[in-house]
Amino acid sequence: MNWVDVIWVASAAACFTLAAVNLVIWTRDRDARAHLAFAVLALGVIGMAVCELAMMRASTPAAFGTIERWTHVPIFVVIVSIVAFVHLYFGTGRLWLGHAAWVTRLISLTINF
Repeated sequence: MNWVDVIWVASAAACFTLAAVNLVIWTRDRDARAHLAFAVLALGVIGMAVCELAMMRASTPAAFGTIERWTHVPIFVVIVSIVAFVHLYFGTGRLWLGHAAWVTRLISLTINF
């Protein structure tokens, strides 16, 4: 196993640990929706790490392009969960600006597919 693989797997494992801890907190207190948003954020980062590792191992440019296209899905999940976490945890910011951010990312996601 290459050292790059070890770093990527370790990063994904750390994100999974954060997701699991925050998911347990959310299951015990359903009103703590910020913990759910953070757990979804960590799972999205795991998806990005898996896609990046797959892109590093792509054997053809076409396979690389396909994996890169699918990488936009976890990026969308990360953007939505960041907006939700900031709004739920801090309670600040303009709601219309958060909606504009994730809708813009959704539009770019549909254009990429």
